[in-house]
Amino acid sequence: MLGVIIGIIISALIIALKNIKSKTDKSLINQIKLAKGDKALFDLLLPLNIDGLDTILEQLEANIYKSSQHKIRKKDIINAIKFEHKIN
Repeated sequence: MLGVIIGIIISALIIALKNIKSKTDKSLINQIKLAKGDKALFDLLLPLNIDGLDTILEQLEANIYKSSQHKIRKKDIINAIKFEHKIN
């Protein structure tokens, strides 16, 4: 009986921790959606250490500093972040 109670408590803790992690992801996703320009998006993504964002960061850098016109899709950025969090 004690084992069942301990199992329920541990399961509840795991579920609660997963919900907390997803809320922080949604906050980041909202910040990405609300970013007004390439510079704001670059500043937001630069501290993240996600391999899928390397090419996007290079394109953003080229847009800002080299006057390039790369098309940056926020949906691709959000998908890369979601994919990275599914792996970890």
